[in-house]
Amino acid sequence: MANTYTSLYYHLVFATKRRIPMITPDLEVGLYTCMRDVLRGRDGRLLKAGGTADHVHLLVSLSKDVTVTSTLRDIKCNSSGWVHRMFLDRRSFAWQAGYGAFTVGDLGLGAVRRYIHRQKEHHRKTSLREELTGLLAERDIELGGDGIRD
Repeated sequence: MANTYTSLYYHLVFATKRRIPMITPDLEVGLYTCMRDVLRGRDGRLLKAGGTADHVHLLVSLSKDVTVTSTLRDIKCNSSGWVHRMFLDRRSFAWQAGYGAFTVGDLGLGAVRRYIHRQKEHHRKTSLREELTGLLAERDIELGGDGIRD
């Protein structure tokens, strides 16, 4: 086969530093637009974005030529820089160091889109800690180190 074809989808989850609720409605659209632009610049696509005031969920398609780690580093760096430039009163905005990155098969894209779309409703009943613990348990990922920090 002369060409290379890939289908690499990820559900990415990451929180604001110390889970401070800084993602307000006036910031949300621009923040997700910035993240979309970072992904486009890396030959990726943002398929769905959502979250709450203290964390985001992204459904993304990544190029075969980039790593999840470098992509997340660029998304976090560029988006926090965008917040600092556009919202001078939020110079303390930052992301936590860690993240969750879960592969998604073609047949699971619809379910993950719906899950991300319902984040605000979902978190009226479920904390971020409970959500992340559940996401890890569903995938048989052991919670290691010092666990999920607040």
